[in-house]
Amino acid sequence: MTKGFRSMIPFGQRNPLGLFDDLHDLDWGFFNSAPWGKEIRVDIQETEKEIVVEAELPGIKKEDIEITFNDNYLTLKAKRSEEKEEKKENYLRKERRSGTLMRSFMLPTEIIEEDIKAKFDNGVLEIHLPKKEPSKSEKRQITLE
Repeated sequence: MTKGFRSMIPFGQRNPLGLFDDLHDLDWGFFNSAPWGKEIRVDIQETEKEIVVEAELPGIKKEDIEITFNDNYLTLKAKRSEEKEEKKENYLRKERRSGTLMRSFMLPTEIIEEDIKAKFDNGVLEIHLPKKEPSKSEKRQITLE
């Protein structure tokens, strides 16, 4: 069945043995809406001296961001929680939502770990990862046995 035709059949009656097959049609709002989708959106730029990572984290507080660097992997983690309360004449509605997003990147070059710098301003996280100078190896003749 096409989705258009399926939408005319009442929820849960499309496939009595597969009631949960229709969950993808529901509006999951908080976790599926941009920019708080399924992952953190990033731009990564490599220059001669550093790698710069910019991540979009709108609505996130600075204290809810965790940045780790280990074995040449950069990991970004952001937590978000939201509470809404709506009061009308005969009812009270409260909603609480929370979630964590995480992205990891293996960097293509060695980084000077102690010189990594990060700043967070207006929903944009910017991380500067200075690259190590490539070690110069000496040319060596290999003898055959």
